[in-house]
Amino acid sequence: MNALLLLLAQTQFTVDWDKIKGYWNQKLFDVDGNDVTVSQLVIALLVLAVGFIIIRFITGLVASALKRSSRINPQATIILQRIVFYSLLSLLVISCLQVVGIPVTTLTVVGGALAIGIGFGTQNIVNNFISGMILLIEQPIRVNDMIEVDDHLGKIAAINSRCTRLRRIDGIDVLIPNSKLLENSVVNWTLTDDIARGDVEVGIAYGSDTELARKIMMEIAEAENRIIKNDPTHPVKVFFNSFGDNSLVFNLYFWMHASQVGQIRELCSDLRFEIDKRYRQADICIAFPQRDVHLDTLKPLEVKMIQDHTSQN
Repeated sequence: MNALLLLLAQTQFTVDWDKIKGYWNQKLFDVDGNDVTVSQLVIALLVLAVGFIIIRFITGLVASALKRSSRINPQATIILQRIVFYSLLSLLVISCLQVVGIPVTTLTVVGGALAIGIGFGTQNIVNNFISGMILLIEQPIRVNDMIEVDDHLGKIAAINSRCTRLRRIDGIDVLIPNSKLLENSVVNWTLTDDIARGDVEVGIAYGSDTELARKIMMEIAEAENRIIKNDPTHPVKVFFNSFGDNSLVFNLYFWMHASQVGQIRELCSDLRFEIDKRYRQADICIAFPQRDVHLDTLKPLEVKMIQDHTSQN
């Protein structure tokens, strides 16, 4: 061990600082007569990395401050957060270019080439990004809105740069491209308010007391606290819709505040339970499919006895 330490002490390490300095100031390329060296590129990359971390931190602070404000809705918070992020990111990129020594006017040439590349290679990404900004600004759909698109019904969980995350009523997340929400038909249940209409259909047997059936349905609706009542614009109605093949068809129409997915379905189920209970008490039969068979009795019915030959075996 002592011999190893003695050997290390006797060994002289020499560093050629002039050679390292030469590598550090090595020219890589030039832009409009401005030389770009290794040192400039390394410093610019470090500034870009540190600046990006700082921008993310500042954006997070801004988002937290906006969310704590009760006067700003969540949609405006997302818009302001993205404006702050991309504005600071643009300033950071320009600063890095200044460190490298590339003039800002050079961006016009680079921007033209980049636009051609975007047009051919990433048009879907840009389309969805612009569509996302339109969704945030015009607000045809918002976070926590209940929408129906294609076969998916659920609540908007987030509107991101490329796609929108929809939380379906069965708990599954669906990622929908932003452009699809602008180009296709979307049913927004809570665009102007959270009031939605529900419908319960009941078929009773022929010969039942229709007035009593209507009265019971109205009483059940009036006793339900989740249904909006005493509002001329959202009345509770019972309609005798049709004489069906097997039943007399009634429909109960009502309005309720449906801020959560599945509330209308839950209320309709509770109403059906109560209607079935009250109709049983009132001896009103809820009809089921049936057919009447009529025999021609104008002449005697012919009856034949046929022996079953299989029983002899």
